[in-house]
Amino acid sequence: FSNLKASFFSELIESGRLNIHYVDHPTEDLIYLIKRLHKSSEIGAVFIDYIQLLDLKHNRTNSRQEEVKQICIELKKCAVDTGLPLILGAQFNRTVKTIEDIHPTAIGEAGDIERIAGLIVGFWNRTHEKIEDKSLLKSEIYATILKGRDIPIGAEESFDWNGNHGKISNKSQARSMF
Repeated sequence: FSNLKASFFSELIESGRLNIHYVDHPTEDLIYLIKRLHKSSEIGAVFIDYIQLLDLKHNRTNSRQEEVKQICIELKKCAVDTGLPLILGAQFNRTVKTIEDIHPTAIGEAGDIERIAGLIVGFWNRTHEKIEDKSLLKSEIYATILKGRDIPIGAEESFDWNGNHGKISNKSQARSMF
């Protein structure tokens, strides 16, 4: 583990290939920073964890749902303006209790997230499923395409998951759907 950790930091973090920034900026400031980074460096994508934590500097809406809609619209404009993929994490709402409940309309404050997103991938950690026979538990992450333009909806894949090491890997050497 120590060797892999050292390798991760030297190859990705210290080399500058992967930059992690913990920020608590309103969406407008975040977009400004993304555009500035895009002009001054060669970033390939921006990951935001997670959209339901974002807010607007000057929220002029009457509801949280309207605020999330405006945030989605502004982030989509940013992605179009910069050409950068913006990958956002989101949580499912409380109706999702089983893998069968995964649906794009079940994303918390979903209406506009689901309509505006170009691609939605749903993930389910099978390690904690509630099943009678615990021997059937799988240490894997299930992924399915819930919305996509270039990938068929319903495409799915399961990945091995080692929670102790935080590692996700393909189940086989065969080509993955993703």
